[in-house]
Amino acid sequence: MKCSYFLITFVALTTALSFAQDFGARVAGGTGSFTGDAGEDLDDYGWHVGGGAFMLCDFGFAALNVGASAVYKTPGGTDNLKGPEMEIYITEIAIEIPVLLRYFVTKRIYIEAGPQINLAFSPTSKMKSNIGQSLPRDEDIINDRFFEFGIAGTFGYMINKKLSMDMRYFRSLTNYVDAEPKGGIHQLSFGISYLFWRS
Repeated sequence: MKCSYFLITFVALTTALSFAQDFGARVAGGTGSFTGDAGEDLDDYGWHVGGGAFMLCDFGFAALNVGASAVYKTPGGTDNLKGPEMEIYITEIAIEIPVLLRYFVTKRIYIEAGPQINLAFSPTSKMKSNIGQSLPRDEDIINDRFFEFGIAGTFGYMINKKLSMDMRYFRSLTNYVDAEPKGGIHQLSFGISYLFWRS
């Protein structure tokens, strides 16, 4: 399954590089939490912030938006199960690669949707009890993965020909937490984009 995800992204990236007409940068930040069983038992929201570059390929009726951003994430939560309350903190630096099809609803308003791959670097996790005692763990609670796959959607507004602002939602389709309770993540970000070069 992972090979299929990589193949889809590789084809999209190759197409984008062949037809890229616009290049720019995007900075964003927002919040997120766990999904699935982990989302039911871990109720807190974390935050993330980052930035990177993107390129647009205009096909007339729509455009392909392919980007790569370095993002610092701190999803976390409090275990609501019976017994001693446990807080779980996760930090990681990830490279997010969205491949989104953009459609302009009006001359200024656009929507985007498509797959997104996240490549995680140095993810760490920590558990802490409600009495303030840090508990060492021999086993990491997060997926010992370099790879995460999900879907993303964007609602954006073009302020002018170069500057735009947007709201983007991402939901992972792969598990982020491997230990019980398992689950993925979803996050909402607010970004500002600027086109440095337009064809």
